[in-house]
Order: sequence, then structure tokens, then C-alpha cells
Amino acid sequence: MFRFSAIDLAASQFLPDVLTQLRQAAPNLAVEFVYRPKNIVELLEQGDLDLVLGGMFDAPANIHARQIARMNYRFFVMVSHPLATKNNLTLADIAQYSHIRYSPAGAVEPQVDNLFKQHKLKRQVTLHTSSMAVLIAGLKAGKHIAVLPSEFTTQEPTKHTLCALDIPSIPAVDLMLYWHSRSHKDPLHRWFRQLWLDVIKQYC
Repeated sequence: MFRFSAIDLAASQFLPDVLTQLRQAAPNLAVEFVYRPKNIVELLEQGDLDLVLGGMFDAPANIHARQIARMNYRFFVMVSHPLATKNNLTLADIAQYSHIRYSPAGAVEPQVDNLFKQHKLKRQVTLHTSSMAVLIAGLKAGKHIAVLPSEFTTQEPTKHTLCALDIPSIPAVDLMLYWHSRSHKDPLHRWFRQLWLDVIKQYC
């Protein structure tokens, strides 16, 4: 059995194609999706995870990493949000509203926090969640702001309800694939990694 982990946004985007190819090429291969844990490195080292897809994090020498793409992120709000139609937005404008913090391990949220600190602004985080479904519900419920990939408005069911704010301030983040060195040369693991890479390249 192959065990893999990814933030639920990435899983929902890529997993249907991965499962389709698995059904065609290896119908008897069992896979398990492990919801994004905080102790990723430990699980890889223990053999409880085989593959991790996510943002960049510091990994020890026994963890292999491959950069897949550069992901651009934007601040998102509901189309009914007061900032949705405002021109010449600044980070100070965004700081006046409540934010949702998406909390799985990754590099995006710390960069956003640093961005506010550099401008001597305080980010008002009033909702923390590790679930993308809860994040979207939080946006739809009121006047929150959240950080999401730039392409998010092209995806159903959010493309007519959310909009990206016109303030391209967030540094791009590498989308990475991680695995343990013990599996690096394993033929089946290499095939599974390549399957993921081929699927992701269709989107990135």
C-alpha cells in the first residue's frame, strides 16, 4: 500500500487523475490518503508515509525533495466583500479586515505573516483551520480574507463566488514532492512518483 499526503486543495485537484491512471495501469495497487499531518518528516522516516505533496519546508538529508512548480498566491474574498471592487488596494487596506489562516505545515502562511511584519502591520487572524472546506465556508460567511493559489477562481464551485484582490504582494512558493531516501531507487515507488509528476505537470 502506498500512503501519501497533501493539503486537501492539492488532493482534490490532482487525485481524480491519479486514481484514473492507477485504475488503468495498476488496478490492484492500494493507496491511502493521509490528511495533512504536522509531523511529516517523522512519518516519512518511520515509513508511515511514502510521498508528500506540499509547500517547501526544511527537510533533513535523508528526505529527498523535488521542486514541481512555482505557485503564485493571492488574497481572496467573496465577491460581495467591501474590498472586492476597491481600486488601488494596499496591504494596509487588507489589514483592516479579519483573516483566515490555513494551518497545515507549509511555507505560504509564514511568508504572509512576514509580509505584514515588514510593513509594520498586524494581521487580524480570527479563524484558524486545516480544512479547505472550512476555509471556503468562512469566506462565504462574511468579510474574511484568505490566501489561496492564484488559479483558485477558475475552479468549481468557487469561480463565481470568490475573487482575487489586486495586490500581488505574496512571494511565490515552490510546490514540492518529498520522499524518504530508502524508497529513492525502489522501482514501484519511482513509478508512483512519476505518475504524480505527470499528472501535476498537466496543471502547473
